[in-house]
Amino acid sequence: MFYQLVSNFGRSVLWPVLCWLATIFLFFLFYLHMHLAEAGRKPVWDWAQAAYAGTAEPLACRAGAEEPALEALQLSFSKAFVIGNLIDANRAYRTQACLFGIDRVRQQGESDLRSFPLPKTPFWVSIVSAFQVLMSATLIFLFLMAVRNQFRIQ
Repeated sequence: MFYQLVSNFGRSVLWPVLCWLATIFLFFLFYLHMHLAEAGRKPVWDWAQAAYAGTAEPLACRAGAEEPALEALQLSFSKAFVIGNLIDANRAYRTQACLFGIDRVRQQGESDLRSFPLPKTPFWVSIVSAFQVLMSATLIFLFLMAVRNQFRIQ
């Protein structure tokens, strides 16, 4: 059913791409919503309406000086490209620190001076981002299959 709807049995190149772009946008909204929820702010829809009206409070990173909306978009794109986090692990670290904050972790028996920061990642963000990677991999596969079928010699 999914195969039929999303790629017209491997004949549509456009549908997998459009679905992939739509998932990037939807997961961007989810990551931004989780950032706002972690900060104790209004849901993303209320914030978007206020931003459209020009009355929204500016967003602030929980750690760092980046723009949270751009960081949420960057996180969504890095998960959409499936291997995005493998290429630049530092970028993923800064993105999650901006959106969700930092925990100080220290190894057992060590002083606070030897603690090291780790970005907080809410449980549902981990689950949903894994789902996004699987969904993106599937849509990219369907796109590549459609391209292959377009150039198949009859």
